[in-house]
Amino acid sequence: MDPALNHEYLAMKACRLGAGVVLDFGCGKAHVVSLLRSRGITAYGADVFWGGMDWGEDDGPYRQLLSAGVVREIVDGKLPFEDGTFDVIVSDQVFEHVDDLSGAAAEMVRVLKTTGRMYHQFPPKDILLEPHTKIPFAHRMTPRVRTPYLELWRRLGFGRHPLHIDDPKAWAVWGSQWLDDYCTYRPRAVIESTFRNYGFTIAHQEAENCLYRAGDRRLLRAMVRSAPGFAAAAFRALGCDCIELSRPTIA
Repeated sequence: MDPALNHEYLAMKACRLGAGVVLDFGCGKAHVVSLLRSRGITAYGADVFWGGMDWGEDDGPYRQLLSAGVVREIVDGKLPFEDGTFDVIVSDQVFEHVDDLSGAAAEMVRVLKTTGRMYHQFPPKDILLEPHTKIPFAHRMTPRVRTPYLELWRRLGFGRHPLHIDDPKAWAVWGSQWLDDYCTYRPRAVIESTFRNYGFTIAHQEAENCLYRAGDRRLLRAMVRSAPGFAAAAFRALGCDCIELSRPTIA
């Protein structure tokens, strides 16, 4: 998926959910935080600055925002913010990189206001196309099976190739090890139940995401509008889940 389009969509979702004070959980290089702040929204980011990502010297505004205290480091699973700080929390492709999802959810709930809302998009284990290698079912296999499987796909010309490893076998070894080191895939039902345990209701927004990505392409927009259920199912199978979380208003 186009990263820039994802950043724009996350920023738009944060505004639609009410803005106020926003946290980008697992903010990476803080593109969403920067977008929101450029639009007058009070936004912060938090990340563990994990080893599975190329942080680069000049790619993204996170270094300046880190120095300013706008982006903060998550240490020992704890978000460095006071209770009830945020009106909205968003995340993009983060949950599959979180070892302790229950702990992460507890921290998000702690720093979220009681009237706060969340939006998260992530690939669950149910997804067909593993989003990092871009190889079907790679995330469902043991390393012993996965490595030759990845090599076969790479020899056929498929597979994401961010490190420019030309040898298919070397690429497969790298890809399989990367998935083991940095990914923890969970079934959709497990992720949703983790948040339902805190009283959240969950609304899937994959069709809305599809419509946003269609942009001004009228035919594509018409297709999504005519079959939103199909569009949502296809997006969940090949892209990611998109869930909006809210809690009943307490009178």
